[in-house]
Amino acid sequence: MTRRVIGLDSMYGEVRLGLIGRLEGLGGGPRVAAMPDFFVDHFVYFGGDASRFMGEFRGVVSRGGGDMPHTLQEIHKGGNAANMSYAVSRLGGRAVLLARTSGLGLALLRYFFRGLDVDLSRVRGDGRLAVSTQLELRGGGGVVNVMIGDWGSVSDFGPELLTDEDYKVMMGCSHVCVVNWSENLRGTELAEAVFSRLEGGGVRRFFDPGDPSTKPEEVKALFRRVLSRGLVDHLSLNENEARWIAGEAGIPLREGLEGLKPGLRGLWEAVGGGIVDLHTSDYSATVVDGEVYLYPTFTVEPLRATGAGDTWNAASIWGGHMGLTPLERLIFANAAAGLYISRREAEPPSLEEVKNALSSLRPRRLGDLSRLGKR
Repeated sequence: MTRRVIGLDSMYGEVRLGLIGRLEGLGGGPRVAAMPDFFVDHFVYFGGDASRFMGEFRGVVSRGGGDMPHTLQEIHKGGNAANMSYAVSRLGGRAVLLARTSGLGLALLRYFFRGLDVDLSRVRGDGRLAVSTQLELRGGGGVVNVMIGDWGSVSDFGPELLTDEDYKVMMGCSHVCVVNWSENLRGTELAEAVFSRLEGGGVRRFFDPGDPSTKPEEVKALFRRVLSRGLVDHLSLNENEARWIAGEAGIPLREGLEGLKPGLRGLWEAVGGGIVDLHTSDYSATVVDGEVYLYPTFTVEPLRATGAGDTWNAASIWGGHMGLTPLERLIFANAAAGLYISRREAEPPSLEEVKNALSSLRPRRLGDLSRLGKR
């Protein structure tokens, strides 16, 4: 069979108008269970680049300590599972969060998620709060973030924390998502146990590992025990994650479009089919039934560097569940993520906001994809 990349030669206006028309008749969405992480994100917006920050920082240290005044700071919900749950609900779907935090964390969750269709009854409050301080700087033509994290109870969320009632709730969902494998020291064990138990149950099993470089020695076990066994129905990766997973599978992701096509298809085959997504700042791609679809992201002014992937994943799940074509799903997810990173508040968009934006957003020019090289 002749394979092809679909989407590069499509006229944006035609596809966009068709998508807008399809969205007009849609509402509601999937019921998604997500685990295992909730963080309190403490954002520090410096407003300058790294050189300026280091200069001011050294100046404070040299005078024996002191203040760096007038630095904007905010507290937000964080964690991939929590962010995805929030974003799914904003689009009109329903979510169930399974996590472990402290009593304070549970109170903050209830505050952050007030008014949304997110079930927090499966969150345990007998653990330790996870906190991430995120310093955002200007650099490289955009925003760069440096994260200083305390993983709290996220770091040891194992399958023994899940009850029969938890699995009963999961079986009532359309999707079960295990994310942030990278910050859970028992992430492979959790994904293997959850996805094995759900096998054959009609629930779509979604996995996004997070940054594998935090525990490179575990990538082999993840691939052997979870990915190569076909336990994942929907795998979502960014560029760095794709390089790590493809490398473990022995699949080369060479530079340029002609290297990307066979690499993504090979990765799709290595993980047993299903759906494989790749989302980057320049474009997103998906492999469905062996076909590679690709679409550029939208030209926006980024105001934040964190959370775009969670919004993208939520929108991708929503679009797939609602019957969008693979290319429409990419456009929809790109639009949702673009709106998220370009708005002043760290708030994912509603379905109505995505619908309205699709008429004015413009895709960036797609280059040679040379950034996706070897690890």
